[in-house]
Amino acid sequence: MESVAALIVKYDTIINSVFWLLILLFIFSYISLRAGSGYSIVNRLWYFFLGNPSFTDKKLNAFWTDRNDIEHFNMLFNVKSNDKIEIKKFITWATINKIDITKVSRAKGWFNISTLELLVPRKKTTFFIFICSFFFIYLSLVALTIAIKPAALIRVDNNEPWIWVGKNQITNYFPNISLKKLQWENWSLSTEDCNNNKFDRNNFSTKSRLKIKTIDMLCNSYSSVEDQKSILAVIKKQNAFYFISAIPFIYGIYFFILCLRRVLALELSFEIRRKTTSVQMNKK
Repeated sequence: MESVAALIVKYDTIINSVFWLLILLFIFSYISLRAGSGYSIVNRLWYFFLGNPSFTDKKLNAFWTDRNDIEHFNMLFNVKSNDKIEIKKFITWATINKIDITKVSRAKGWFNISTLELLVPRKKTTFFIFICSFFFIYLSLVALTIAIKPAALIRVDNNEPWIWVGKNQITNYFPNISLKKLQWENWSLSTEDCNNNKFDRNNFSTKSRLKIKTIDMLCNSYSSVEDQKSILAVIKKQNAFYFISAIPFIYGIYFFILCLRRVLALELSFEIRRKTTSVQMNKK
């Protein structure tokens, strides 16, 4: 029968192997998507396992060199060229019009190297994507706050607001809006407040929008061992929000990158229009 330590080592090794395998798959996928193919990676594997990466036939070797150059160019400049003719036309076009190639690379997906044309993104759609990225990142921060904060997020009654219940302090989750002062107002309920004979529960109920019986129950929770255990149990369960926060964060970053590329494509469209017009006027 295996010991606990042996099982830990065994499964730790499996987890590490899976982790590095996923890293390698990610690198392979990234290079393949950016370069347009994965010939060079496959060629490296061929060399590692089976032998010489070059062909014995000179024509095949020349063909492979051309494909390798195209893949190399696509990888470096983030374009989708199909042959060297397209690459040479692109270089000539960029040189004559004095176009910054780095801007073409950053506007990935919007420049067609085959036709040397730029698809111009719609501004309204770009703005909508930006709002989406902001929304998902906000959701991620909300979930992360729930995971990090050492307090249980609960709502005692459906007609009452969500509150943070900690070991020594209870606070509001959403800030209250004071219509008189026209500002956000936070509140807290500590053990000192509950033990203070001069503490005005009616005034605090109005400010916090909590019922008197809820305030009494929350004050009693400070001295209740059972309540404290329940609060700690909820806090531990909220650790799941670390994982939950990662999902909207990934979507937020994805939409942000989409938005950024669209903005860069818009910037590039202005530059191409300005410089090509300038070149045509100089020819006249």
